[in-house]
Amino acid sequence: MNHLVYNISFDIAGLALILSVFAIHIITYRSSSKNNRAFQMFLCVSVCDGAMEILTASTITCAQSLPDSLNMTLRILHSLSACGLAYFGMRYVFSCIGFRSRISTLANRSVWALYALFLLANSRTGVMYSFQNHTYLKGPLFSIGYFMPLFFVVHAGVVMFRRRARFSSRQLSLNFFYVLIPCFAAVFQPFRPDVPVTYFASTLSALFMTFSLETADYQRFQTAMRDLEEAKAAAMSANRAKSDFLARMSHEIRTPINGILGMNSMILKESRNGEIREYAENIDSAGRGLLALINDILDLSKIESGKMRLAPVSYHLSSVVNDCYHMIAQQAKEKGLFVNTDIDPSLPYQLYGDEVRIRQIIVNLLTNATKYTEKGGITFSVSGSVREGEEGKILDLTLRVQDTGIGIREEEQTRLFEAFERADEVRNRHIEGTGLGLRITAQLVDLMGGKIHLESEYGKGSTFTVTVPQLVQGEKVVGNLDVASASEERAANEERKVFTAPDMSILVVDDVELNLKVVRGFLKESKIRIDTAVSGAQCLQMTARKRYDMILLDHMMPDMDGLETFRKMRSMERSLNLRTPVIMMTANAIVGAREEYLQFGFDDYLSKPIIEADLLRVISANARPELVQWVRETPEDSAPDSGAEEADGAGWLEKLSFLDTKSALLFCANNPEFYREMLRSFVAENRMGQLQSYFSQEDWKNYAIQAHSLKGTAKIIGAKELSELAFGLEMAAKREDVNEIRRRHGGCMMCYGELRQKLSVLLLR
Repeated sequence: MNHLVYNISFDIAGLALILSVFAIHIITYRSSSKNNRAFQMFLCVSVCDGAMEILTASTITCAQSLPDSLNMTLRILHSLSACGLAYFGMRYVFSCIGFRSRISTLANRSVWALYALFLLANSRTGVMYSFQNHTYLKGPLFSIGYFMPLFFVVHAGVVMFRRRARFSSRQLSLNFFYVLIPCFAAVFQPFRPDVPVTYFASTLSALFMTFSLETADYQRFQTAMRDLEEAKAAAMSANRAKSDFLARMSHEIRTPINGILGMNSMILKESRNGEIREYAENIDSAGRGLLALINDILDLSKIESGKMRLAPVSYHLSSVVNDCYHMIAQQAKEKGLFVNTDIDPSLPYQLYGDEVRIRQIIVNLLTNATKYTEKGGITFSVSGSVREGEEGKILDLTLRVQDTGIGIREEEQTRLFEAFERADEVRNRHIEGTGLGLRITAQLVDLMGGKIHLESEYGKGSTFTVTVPQLVQGEKVVGNLDVASASEERAANEERKVFTAPDMSILVVDDVELNLKVVRGFLKESKIRIDTAVSGAQCLQMTARKRYDMILLDHMMPDMDGLETFRKMRSMERSLNLRTPVIMMTANAIVGAREEYLQFGFDDYLSKPIIEADLLRVISANARPELVQWVRETPEDSAPDSGAEEADGAGWLEKLSFLDTKSALLFCANNPEFYREMLRSFVAENRMGQLQSYFSQEDWKNYAIQAHSLKGTAKIIGAKELSELAFGLEMAAKREDVNEIRRRHGGCMMCYGELRQKLSVLLLR
């Protein structure tokens, strides 16, 4: 058809519709948000395109009376406005989610440039359309006029589909019409070229899109929601940062405190001066209070960060009750308080649950009651009821602590379980505490699926009742349990207990010879038979040939670490050590590490550097009872025979001013000669060659393991600076931060070399 007479009814209706939408938008949506500004631009272009649509349709119909050049110019402007309408519609869709992409921007600009060049070429070639002798002619590429705007429409549709999760459901469904309606119009248009419908379709899309706009109220709501989300994210990020910091610092915080308590215990053990012992007892009390506070903070950080995990084990209820009673009995006795117990003798003897957390709950409640009771005393009751559960019989264990203390006002009871809250702060300002205990107790109870209840009358006392479900194991019952008599018997007999185990055979696996010497030195008096292995492969060979009573296994080792060694050892056919207790030794003292190792299958956990008391406790707790022979030793028996050796040791230690000898002695059983042996081993065990080799090969996995070993051995001998440098290299190697490794490596090697040279000179004297 060379001459068209257009029916512009749909164009006029579309322009009227878009003007109405524009008016509604100006009146209703006064917000200056990016979303509304983008829609305003879309409406402006829509009005311009509608006017051009009607104008060009009219001029083409009356082409006989107008110059061809004018018709061509108007038609090109209309083509650009139609493409602009689709483009700004796409921009509005993107503004709904703040979408920005370099690739998208580059594609859009490229399409605009190509289309502009094509229209410029068309004015001379007429491949799309032309005017000749006042007649409108369509060229072979006329359909490009439909396809170019469709590019932007389809582009918007693709983004909406791929990022649909970021759109609200209302925006997604309404903006979808921007894609759907123009596509249908583009398909229909070639069948009725005399009736333009594409513009009308665009105005219908605009009508639907109007309802996806943000009103002022909706925008304020969205802003408030975004602010809340940002505040929540910031708070969670800060909380995670706090928890991660506390977790990573746990070992570093505990080590000096344990060192203080360890050295102080030696004073209590060896000193006969009453005044000095009194000072030492005060240090012990304050140190244990500080350690308890740090443990509370770490527990709270674990709970708040969601890292607290229950570690259920089989345990004896009578043992838990008995131990908790003993922990509080002396403190109550010193205040002149009675502590009564009421234990239901029909309760099951053996239960399955998180024994450590049950103990923590009981001790927290008993300690709290003792703090806030000045006259009278405390009644500790244990009862419960058994019911059938999915996994077997369940005991709803009820722990009740009743005191005759100051009581709690009714208005304070509701916030008592919040962190750092204490009842009647002014009245109780002389009582030590942070207010964390009850908060932790309540959260532990909730984690176990239990309930905690408080009854209190101000001035007369309080009763805390905790109920937690525990799995019943066996038919044996607790029976009559007289913990008070047991406590008196214990108080009357305060000898120190030590053990020997000459029939016990253990395997210690560690790639660092210094660590092996530490364990051998600590266990020398126990007469335990010790074998050692320096790798996971050697461990597997030795356990395949010999049955051991216990295995101490290091975590970080080259080639095969402790976890892989443990897996292979347990999976060996006809293994001689399938049921042998395996203790994990590791410097990984972060929050939750112990629970993770126990869940992996290890029987217990030792943090490194190893302390003598911890090593003896873990071995005695996990050894078969018939292998351990307990010997009662009085303080007089354990006193040193002569002070000459101490004086000699102290004089020699004074030459090591560049080392932290106090903390080092803690890791060497407070024995100067043992410490001297550790220093010799440190000098002989030169890791510089291995570290330099892995550094040159960029083998960061083995480099991290060697740095980890150097960190531990340096810490054992008190070389704090070198230990910290090695720790920095270990962390950088684990991250494969090559720039950081290269920056730190030279300084660490220089420090290591200088330390070995100093020690070599001193040890030769």
